[in-house]
Amino acid sequence: MDAHPARVARVHVVLVEPKYEGNVGAVARAMKNFGVTNLRLVNPCRIGEEARKRAMHSVSILEAAKRYRSYARAISGMDLVVGTSGVDTASEKKFLRIALSPRELGAKLAGLDGDAAIVLGREDYGLFNEELRACDVLVTIPANPEYPILNVAQAAVILLYELHAAKPPTEERGRRKAS
Repeated sequence: MDAHPARVARVHVVLVEPKYEGNVGAVARAMKNFGVTNLRLVNPCRIGEEARKRAMHSVSILEAAKRYRSYARAISGMDLVVGTSGVDTASEKKFLRIALSPRELGAKLAGLDGDAAIVLGREDYGLFNEELRACDVLVTIPANPEYPILNVAQAAVILLYELHAAKPPTEERGRRKAS
């Protein structure tokens, strides 16, 4: 074992005003799949039985979720805030920066030692421009231009997978000698 463990970002998933409890549960399940436990909810919908069903074995993440009344409070204390957008920023002049792909984001976070918020917006409107302006980085998932907007839980799965895949291998993740 290394005397100096690899640096790894502490990821916090922030859901801004989620409307559907099933999506919150599905995001919690994705978080558990990829070893992320910090869920922050900004003015969430009621979190009840549907969320618990979708969460499956990650109900503990739902129960430990921190609730916030404002977006600013939810991202307070983060070393890096990553906003998500379904809009392709390469062709839009209104954005302050060009968005990274999930894989590029994973590579950037792989060596970060600190707290990173992955912010996912409302199911119907996403993140508002003022919320995106408060982000340090933008990420977008390349999809079919005819319908580029993903369900929030599906977007979370893709983002969390790329962050997980970019982490350096550990004993727990199956690093082994070639036979």
